[in-house]
Amino acid sequence: MSNITVAGQSTTATTPAAVASAPAGWYDIGSGRRRWFDGRGWTDHYAPMPPETTAASSRRHPADHGFHLIMTVMTLCAWLPVWAIAAGWSAARRTPHRMIRS
Repeated sequence: MSNITVAGQSTTATTPAAVASAPAGWYDIGSGRRRWFDGRGWTDHYAPMPPETTAASSRRHPADHGFHLIMTVMTLCAWLPVWAIAAGWSAARRTPHRMIRS
């Protein structure tokens, strides 16, 4: 009994008549290759197996929290001088200035 895979479907061929009644298509012949069956017999056309898609390849990469922390600290430190100037200017506007007379 041979197990033949057609486009993701598995069929079991027990006799040549069963193989001859199989639909035309690419069949896995093992060894990492496929062979074309035209519905009547095997042809001389071969093709490599398509790459398997796995859940691991479609998963997102985990976030690098260390990198995000460093970038956050650097961003906050870059804005620190701007905040200091704005705070000083705001405080200077609220504080009344007195002129000293001599």
